[in-house]
Amino acid sequence: MTPPENFDGKNEFDLLISSYNSIGDKSRLEIVTDETTKSVIRESLVKGLQINTEGDFSLQNLFKVQQNIGSFYICQCLFDFGTSYRVGRGGEDFTHRYNYDIVGFGTMKVDLGNTLLRQKTMGDKLVEHFIHSAIRIDGCEMFNDKFYVISDKKENVVKFFDTRFVDTISKYDGLSIKAEENKMYLVFENHLDETQARVVDDIFGSFKYWSE
Repeated sequence: MTPPENFDGKNEFDLLISSYNSIGDKSRLEIVTDETTKSVIRESLVKGLQINTEGDFSLQNLFKVQQNIGSFYICQCLFDFGTSYRVGRGGEDFTHRYNYDIVGFGTMKVDLGNTLLRQKTMGDKLVEHFIHSAIRIDGCEMFNDKFYVISDKKENVVKFFDTRFVDTISKYDGLSIKAEENKMYLVFENHLDETQARVVDDIFGSFKYWSE
């Protein structure tokens, strides 16, 4: 793993290591060092998640997780917005703005069109009584009650979001999943913590339609 810059005197390396260590089965895990692969994945994240590249966005570490069929990636991402300067009552102040985030990414062998999955808000729950636009998965009431799913490929979502996948998603909070055709992304509401890599591994590990 690549040690981070020691920004602002903090030791982020411990957090990155804890994130890595949370992934259970290391025999399936490859630390990707090939810069071409990292560049391709980075560009996919920038495009698919519409990341504002005004800041310096990079992959601090990239982990490839091999499944029985296919694979996916767990990305430790760094958003570095540089140093800002201001003058206040206490004098001059320099602040370095940055954050680390976990993103899950994979290329599928199926097409989910433009799909968005996020946790329901109270507004969603009120509106769905009158406008039935959200997708519901038969037999998965906990998932249906907890998550809001829309897609222009509804038939494919219903077909490929099987019970194991949606039941695994239902165990967690504070995340969203986005698909664009054959690309899938998982992001979190909060910045990096030591559990998120394991969550990506659990959710994406329950999906059966990754490409090689």
